[in-house]
Amino acid sequence: AAITWRNLATGFTRGFNSYWMEFGGGWLRNDDIQNLIHRQAEVIKESLEWEHETAPGIAMIIDDTCALETNGDGSFLNEAVMSEWKMGLSRCGVPRNIYLFGDLTLDNFPKHRVFYFPNLFRLTEEKMAILREKVFRDGVVVVWGPGSGISDGDTIGVESAEKLTGFSFEMIGVNTPRRFLAVNSAHPVMRGLPEDTIVGSPLSYGPALLPTDGVILADSWTKGGHRHAGMVIREYGKGAAGNNRDIAARGAGDYASVFITAVPLPANLWRNIARYAGAHIYSETNDVIMADKSVVALHSAWSGRKTISLPGSYRVRDVITGTLISKKTSRVTFDLDAPETRIFRLEKTQ
Repeated sequence: AAITWRNLATGFTRGFNSYWMEFGGGWLRNDDIQNLIHRQAEVIKESLEWEHETAPGIAMIIDDTCALETNGDGSFLNEAVMSEWKMGLSRCGVPRNIYLFGDLTLDNFPKHRVFYFPNLFRLTEEKMAILREKVFRDGVVVVWGPGSGISDGDTIGVESAEKLTGFSFEMIGVNTPRRFLAVNSAHPVMRGLPEDTIVGSPLSYGPALLPTDGVILADSWTKGGHRHAGMVIREYGKGAAGNNRDIAARGAGDYASVFITAVPLPANLWRNIARYAGAHIYSETNDVIMADKSVVALHSAWSGRKTISLPGSYRVRDVITGTLISKKTSRVTFDLDAPETRIFRLEKTQ
């Protein structure tokens, strides 16, 4: 029940159809499972009448041409895309969605507060024009993966990376493991993180781009024992919104750029980045959150008292049981008996 309700909630909030799978051994022939599926089928029919709209959160933007700029083994992409999505991003308490780079050109591309580019290795003038128009604005935070902009199509080097991200770099032309240690506890992006916040893995890849300017948020452990910055931030225009109240005061050219030398980031760091961009934080715990403008769900393997903060006042109904939770509230608190998924239908009140 926890898994299938979680899968359905993901479909409700991200715009696709989930389904049930037979894993062998007659799993679907169990009477309890059939009763569960019957209720879930009812909810799927109900969901057709719900108003669905993407909640402003974190957008992972994948460049589907990136394989042409790599050796093709996919190891880095597993770390920067798959592990990032399943680990920190899914548990940061903020809605998130995956898009292709070309989706940015759509007139109806949803508003988001954080843009993460894990594999934008090759920079072209066309891509840069799209970024200036659609991304570098409104007080968002843009997070660049370790190899961002390392190629202009002809040359591997720092020039195109500097043009894309806005940072200066030193390049070390080797494959090397990456890790960085959070050090700047005074900056809002790093505030409240544990002292042992270390990001990275033993995976070796390269060339290594190491930023040489910007505000240092973390120190990098790199080949040769040299001290380099591992995570840096730079503000442009009026910078990041800082909170959702100041988003309206931001416009074209107002954003913050963050470069990271290692992946994947932990949930609490993604949460801080999203908060700094003015995103609404639905949960301060590292449970799995799924949300759009009319549905919010929490999935967890940890029992206990859970709280979901809503981005306004809503009439809230429990989707699974059909019971009314509140006629008007901005917070949903409940006891969760793990593993369990809870789904709530939100209707805006005056």
